[in-house]
Amino acid sequence: MKRAGILFLSAFVAALILVSCSKVRRKPGWEYAPQMYEPVAYNPDQPNSAFADGRTAQLPPEGTVRAEEEFYFPYAKEDSGFVAAGRAFTTNPLAGTKGALAQGKGLYLSYCSHCHGETGQADGGVVVNGNYPTPPPKFNDATGVRARTGGPLIEYTPGMLYHTITYGYNVMGPHASLVTPEERWKIVLYVQELQKL
Repeated sequence: MKRAGILFLSAFVAALILVSCSKVRRKPGWEYAPQMYEPVAYNPDQPNSAFADGRTAQLPPEGTVRAEEEFYFPYAKEDSGFVAAGRAFTTNPLAGTKGALAQGKGLYLSYCSHCHGETGQADGGVVVNGNYPTPPPKFNDATGVRARTGGPLIEYTPGMLYHTITYGYNVMGPHASLVTPEERWKIVLYVQELQKL
């Protein structure tokens, strides 16, 4: 009797295994815990009726700041943003940071000196060769009146310098895609040193 039970159980298991096999290879048949294989969440490219535009991939709300973004700069490209940035940043957030000035000098020499010159005297190679329609201002200029402020460049606050590096001005193109926000503040720190010369 015991032997008959073992044979019956073995035949039942063998039949169960054979029945579970299928010629359709794309269909897995029974799955254990299928929710581990088939996500409940929408894929980014799937339509989604929960949103007004019907898309799953949504843009972040306006004004959202990434958690890891240390140097938030919400000012517009226009002159109003330039003035607002100047009021908001009267001191450089990296002032007194060890090594920031030396790094700022290296970045300045890489990204700025070809036009502004190594000491900020508007004597970079591009200007000296005559390839610049209007020479850039000297950083320590205390007399020239700047259009956006009505005062000399030496009176620019760190926020104004940062805004100019970010968005550019006149012939100078924007450098936001070339240097990170932290690197821009380091360049500003070095430009402030050049203004003291």
